[in-house]
Amino acid sequence: METNSTSWKIVHSLWVLISFIIFLYGFGIIIVALKSKQRQWLIEGVIYQIIAFLPFIFINTSLQDSVFLIFFLAWIIAIIRSFMIRGKYLNILAATNNEKYIRPNHDNIKFNNDINYNNTDNHITFYTIPDNSSNEKNNTITFGNNTDSQLTPKNITENYSMININTATADEISNIPGFNPLYANQIIQMRQSNNYVKSFDDLAQKLNLNKNELEQIKHYIIISSPENSSYRRIDI
Repeated sequence: METNSTSWKIVHSLWVLISFIIFLYGFGIIIVALKSKQRQWLIEGVIYQIIAFLPFIFINTSLQDSVFLIFFLAWIIAIIRSFMIRGKYLNILAATNNEKYIRPNHDNIKFNNDINYNNTDNHITFYTIPDNSSNEKNNTITFGNNTDSQLTPKNITENYSMININTATADEISNIPGFNPLYANQIIQMRQSNNYVKSFDDLAQKLNLNKNELEQIKHYIIISSPENSSYRRIDI
């Protein structure tokens, strides 16, 4: 079945029907949250499901009427949210299935505070977080000529080739350090629908980024409208 085909979208949207089942209307959101590893959706689905079980707890009590009112309101909201989540879930699923957008994970990279710029070899050394081992893997990033200087992680981000998230290619977006490469296809599809990123807060909302993820990538990107984009990649 071809990704993004009509039949593919229908098959991977069947979970929405679960939201119409009384007492089970939170399970659909929980299922897609686990598949796509979206913590916010998981919390939301669990809350809906807890509310779905409340009538069994408060039946034949003085709070029965109020609980049933909350129950039906939550049911309606869960149905609406399922349709809203569906589009984002399909984008994430499509990106996962598309091998050309899969890139090495940058999330486990951290810069060493004692990084030095070597004017002779023109390279900067950084270290990756060891995996249950005391041995750290040594890597290099190559830049052009520069004068001898002491560099900190902030200096390195300033010398990194910044990109405009509203004009960059999928490959450029995928290679942003600390950025989940699976989001590249989602951003491209949003731009094809003229749904451009307006700010960092807008980017976080569209991709469900948490505060740490946003802080990790905000020094590497520029956000401006494609019509007024004088910011392009500059090779240092």
